[in-house]
Amino acid sequence: MTKRSESPFDDSPTKKSKHTHIIHDGDPKSKAKEAPFLKLFAAPTPNGQKVFILLELLGTEYIYRSLNIKEESKTEWYLRINPAGKIPTILDVDSTGEQIVLAESGAILLYLASKYDTEHEFSYAEGPKSLGVELSFPLLSLPQKYYNITKTTNRE
Repeated sequence: MTKRSESPFDDSPTKKSKHTHIIHDGDPKSKAKEAPFLKLFAAPTPNGQKVFILLELLGTEYIYRSLNIKEESKTEWYLRINPAGKIPTILDVDSTGEQIVLAESGAILLYLASKYDTEHEFSYAEGPKSLGVELSFPLLSLPQKYYNITKTTNRE
């Protein structure tokens, strides 16, 4: 997770007034936006879709930017947002202009749930026990997937 107090895309963010911040994320297909806003950069892949689905279920206002993975994920403007050039990525800008850029769908889902799922409809309540339950699936299921990938067969 990257926290930024100033825009990584403009050396000096435009300010309409003392309390209004205008941020441009560098996307050539969009214009500068007034903070606060949440923008999802994704493609119609399983990882992009699960973030999209959670945002829809939460009823959170957001801007969706569909990326052509082959043509746009390695462009200069997108690499400024996500240096790995992967999707999905979110850009969350609060009313003060502070920005959080977050990649990796699992991390994005946890972040969105902790920030926007205040009624815990799709996440667990805070606390060590709840966090353990919430993280148990990815932590316990991934080692088996890794084992399946690295397992060799007997070649007699």
